[in-house]
Amino acid sequence: MPLLVGTKERSFMTESPSPRNKSLAIVAGNGEFPTMVAEGARRQGYSPIIILAQRGHASQSLQAKADGCFWVHVGQIGKMLAILKREKISNLVLAGGINRKQLKLKLDFGGIRFFWGLRNKGDDALLKHLAQFFEARNVTVLDGSKFMQNSLAPTGCIAGRLPSEREQKDIALGFKVAKALGSVDVGQSVTVHNGMVVGVEALEGTDALILRSGEITGLADKHPQSNGLILVKVAKPQQDLRLDRPTIGVETIFALSHAGGTVLAIEAGVTMILNPAEVLSACEKTGVSIVGV
Repeated sequence: MPLLVGTKERSFMTESPSPRNKSLAIVAGNGEFPTMVAEGARRQGYSPIIILAQRGHASQSLQAKADGCFWVHVGQIGKMLAILKREKISNLVLAGGINRKQLKLKLDFGGIRFFWGLRNKGDDALLKHLAQFFEARNVTVLDGSKFMQNSLAPTGCIAGRLPSEREQKDIALGFKVAKALGSVDVGQSVTVHNGMVVGVEALEGTDALILRSGEITGLADKHPQSNGLILVKVAKPQQDLRLDRPTIGVETIFALSHAGGTVLAIEAGVTMILNPAEVLSACEKTGVSIVGV
């Protein structure tokens, strides 16, 4: 796919959802995303809003963002369904990540029924199966990005300088490889340097991939001005974006800078930028550029 690098467009607008009513549950993992969805949903008039907080992953601060917060273990799907029914919730958003290193499944009967029908344990297959499981029980699964204005990446140079010719070639290679790996449900991100793929995201997550890549290339803490480590993040070709949208935030920028990264390339119109103003500020501090391709 050709790299499209244009002017520094900063329009990140997204649409608002139009569900059949305004009740909402947020299945909350880690990170900022669940909080931002809750705040955005409140601004759009959703009520009641409840949190299904995943124990060991979600933040305690989420309790102040909703009309009710219910703590459940990953795998307690029957308990979640019972809460949705009791609270008369018709819409649901999956927001935030689950750290697989800290993952401790605690299956109830609903969780056993769910996993019994799961043939493929890749992230994409698991999340699609989860959405189908809820929707078969009259709960509509919504795209969390629709609750957040100014979140989806535009095409072109979003922050910093235009990539060099060498960097553009690395971006094109990374995009091709990431899409190919995504087609078999492997990660969303790859790192590239000087025409070679350095690392591929697997179970460890994006930040661990970045750290490992900086060590492999010897670029960690060197802060090159250009032609450093390139991180490319895309959606899998078959991915249901309601369930697992590529996301970047301030931590991604600082991690990439620490690893000797110079450019973050993200799929335009698909990748969500959490707290765009803070991300742009981090790019100014570190010299990392962001491009939407």
